[in-house]
Amino acid sequence: MTHAWQSAAEAVVAEWGIDATQAGIDVVFVSESENFVFRVRDDDGRQYVLRLHRPGYHNRSELDAEHIWIQALAEAGLKVPCAHRTSDDSGYAIAKGPDGSRFAGLYDWEDGQILSEVLASDNSQLAHWYEQIGRTAARMHLTAMAFKPDDTFVRHAFDAEGTMGDQPFWGRFWDDSRHTSEDSEYLNDLRNHIHRRLKTLPTSSDTYGMIHADMHANNVLTTDDEIMVIDFDDAGFGWYQFDLAVALPAHDSPHHGIAADALIRGYQSVRSMSPEFFESIPLFQLIRSMNHIGWFLARYDLPQNYLRSMVNGIRERVVSVIPDFDV
Repeated sequence: MTHAWQSAAEAVVAEWGIDATQAGIDVVFVSESENFVFRVRDDDGRQYVLRLHRPGYHNRSELDAEHIWIQALAEAGLKVPCAHRTSDDSGYAIAKGPDGSRFAGLYDWEDGQILSEVLASDNSQLAHWYEQIGRTAARMHLTAMAFKPDDTFVRHAFDAEGTMGDQPFWGRFWDDSRHTSEDSEYLNDLRNHIHRRLKTLPTSSDTYGMIHADMHANNVLTTDDEIMVIDFDDAGFGWYQFDLAVALPAHDSPHHGIAADALIRGYQSVRSMSPEFFESIPLFQLIRSMNHIGWFLARYDLPQNYLRSMVNGIRERVVSVIPDFDV
């Protein structure tokens, strides 16, 4: 089945000097989540990823900042997607499709396997891969510490306001008619409690800076014995522990303990931190779960019983993560 944006994808690659009407050139739909992703092969056999960005999530300045951050990571020696500039030296082009327009970016295609698929078929190397993620995260955070963007660099923030404020970046997760009034009140009280706690955390460059913010196993590509983090769509400013929290399997996964030990071991091998630094990871996992409710509510018609199960899962975790929270 041809994707609705197939023609738009074939047309926009001309901005990079690729003529999709020529023999031997392919533009093939790969996936659709937040963005539309196509695989492009030019007449020399080189392959690229064409990403058509969702409308309304980032403006042009924010998208330019994403490329600046990826370039900073590449210059620090990290394996990250290589972005290509258009024929007129722009980072992005405009794809015009059936329901509007989207920013389009072109990146090198990397052969490899998504980590979640690797672990689904064989988790015997789970500790090895999570050590790799830990080392990679630490190198990213060291790069963030040295990163000095100018005033034109604009990205969102997963700070106290961006996660637990009145207008969180991923939506007002507590404020929806599909919640019961009891669950809505509980989430709001918990949000305010965590917000006050986050406001006390330091935001110096050794603890807070640019993070990937979505470094779970679906966004990690394994290539030989290395990993490459992909999809920087959500990258923004935040506490470094947020990256580690997102990277780990769910807290109730049977693999969580092994993965957490390996992740911290890998991180410490590159960037030695005190135990207190890692003790806040469960808090940021809880924050991520709460934010995810807002993400799901904005995209799916979730039934009330499903939402209740999500909130109940949060209630169960709060006891151990925030023992001083009392409602």
